[in-house]
This record gives sequence, structure tokens and C-alpha cells, in this order.
Amino acid sequence: LVDMIQASPCGVDMQSPPSILIVAPPLPSNEEFIDTEGERVFVGSIAKAKMLAPLYNKIADAKGCEFLDLSQLVTLSTIDGIHFDESGHNVVASALKNKIQSLF
Repeated sequence: LVDMIQASPCGVDMQSPPSILIVAPPLPSNEEFIDTEGERVFVGSIAKAKMLAPLYNKIADAKGCEFLDLSQLVTLSTIDGIHFDESGHNVVASALKNKIQSLF
């Protein structure tokens, strides 16, 4: 996707590519959530998610993109461990707003 975007002339001047912000997701907070069929569907998700930010950051560096690591900024809901609560939405909105404004 980054390569496709960087090859497009759809940036602010409609001649060069747009800036790209790669965002690493927050870490799951609960691997014990049980779905409607009685299965623990998020087992191992925290360890896997911890690997994403370094990988996304490496891609951002290699491709000349901006990077924001939400795993350092927000904690997900304790209800299911994968969705934002009201506070989480506010943190993400503020972090994205600040990062995007810094790009312009």
C-alpha cells in the first residue's frame, strides 16, 4: 500500500505523492475474553501485537513515512481487551490530531 500511495500524484499539490502516516495499533489488554462459543479467541495476541510496532516503525523508516505508536499511548478496554473505551477514543483522537497537525 505504501508503494502504491508513494507512486500516486495525489498529494496536496496534485503532482507529488501524499505524506503517509503509519500507525501501530495499541496492545490488546485481555487474552481471557471468551466468545459466544466458549472459546478464548485472543490467546497469544499480546505477544504478537508487541511485534507490530517495531515492524511498522522499520517500514516507516525504510519508506520515508511518518510513524505513530498507539501501543505507547492508549490502553484498550478491560471488557474485551480489543476495543477502545471512551477514554481510549479520546487519547487516539488527540494523538492523531497532534501528529497530523505536526505534518503540516
